[in-house]
Amino acid sequence: MVSSESFKCSLDEDCGFLHSCIEEMCFHKSLSASQPIEYLGSALIVLMSTLANSTGIGGGEIMVPLLILLFFFETHLAIPLSLMLMLGSSFINTALKIPNRHPTVDRPLINYDIVSFTLSPLLLGSTSGVLINRIIPDWLILTLITILLFYLTIKITIKALDTKANQGKSIPRRLSMNATISDNNEQIIYPGIESRIFPIKVCMEIFSVYGFGLLCVYIRGDNKAQSLIGIEYCSLEYWLLIVFRAGVLVLICVFKIRFMMKSTQDMINTNYQFAHDIKWNAKNILILTGVGFVGGLGVGLLGIGGGAILNPALVYLGIRNDVAQATAQTMVLLISSATLFQYSFAGMIYGDYAIWFFLLAVIGASAGTWGICSLVEKYQKKYLPELILAVVLGIATLATPTYVISTIVNGLNYHKFQYGFMDYCKS
Repeated sequence: MVSSESFKCSLDEDCGFLHSCIEEMCFHKSLSASQPIEYLGSALIVLMSTLANSTGIGGGEIMVPLLILLFFFETHLAIPLSLMLMLGSSFINTALKIPNRHPTVDRPLINYDIVSFTLSPLLLGSTSGVLINRIIPDWLILTLITILLFYLTIKITIKALDTKANQGKSIPRRLSMNATISDNNEQIIYPGIESRIFPIKVCMEIFSVYGFGLLCVYIRGDNKAQSLIGIEYCSLEYWLLIVFRAGVLVLICVFKIRFMMKSTQDMINTNYQFAHDIKWNAKNILILTGVGFVGGLGVGLLGIGGGAILNPALVYLGIRNDVAQATAQTMVLLISSATLFQYSFAGMIYGDYAIWFFLLAVIGASAGTWGICSLVEKYQKKYLPELILAVVLGIATLATPTYVISTIVNGLNYHKFQYGFMDYCKS
């Protein structure tokens, strides 16, 4: 386990609230010695998870400030714990969506082809995020989170107001931006069926890439975990394995791009109806690749689930909102678990808190998916959870920079402020 601070201590008082000084290093106390403020924090985590999941986002953007302000975790250690919350939320949401079918085509609701394609850029982004997270100072991470909170506050407020204004109105669904218009004299080829819950070939591709990413981390080791083949932390072999893993993922991504573009062209040649599928041209592939990398970067660097980035991108590309949400949640499940695996090898996860937060997220996500969504449908108040979440995000947007400023002032007063980048090999 890594310490919460990089500065030496002699007494518990040197470490601050909820921390103890052990062998001249500050460590967060165990879950068994919980304080009243942590009970409040646990209740708020369930509430925020409920609201976030009822509105279609994971809520990682609000969880990091909660873990810092109410559980007093140091920023770099709050991020892996936030990912544990995202793992719990995405786990229950994906489990609930797996049996569901596409509303208009006989296929699974989750688009496994998109998951397979996006996994490589997600893994590339998350690894980059983990590496960067371990060298940049707290204030920079929190500044980025504040910007993201501000963006989401505006976005969800607008969404809530639009939902309220359109309540009761019948809005025709817009056709995919990638739909093709066929000549009436030509035979239209409609999307093929997929009767199985798990398309075997695509799922094997997904777990092969996922397994390769985890195996490389396991072979490489880290500062708190021995390498499977004896590679020393921060040695030349350590960095070469990181580069090798990235290179293979890039090659997989290139192969998938060529395959998808060829498949799209074959579909066009057979007059395929693209109303429920994306036409994979260079623009759309570039968008999804970039969004996948940025989403993975956000997961590794800031502890967000990535759903707030992935879901809108899929909708923009022409995927139905329900399919986009289910597909994005599946991607969040895979990438949050893979990123947690990397953080665990760095010794940056408190096991007791991680299990507790996972259970809280499962409870909150279940309440949001089953309870809140059912209530808003029954009483036709779809905008209320969105509006409440927007208010909470707004409060967090104000509270987070306030915390940053107070931390900087206290750090400067006690000569404990880390304003520059850290040495990765000493992290």
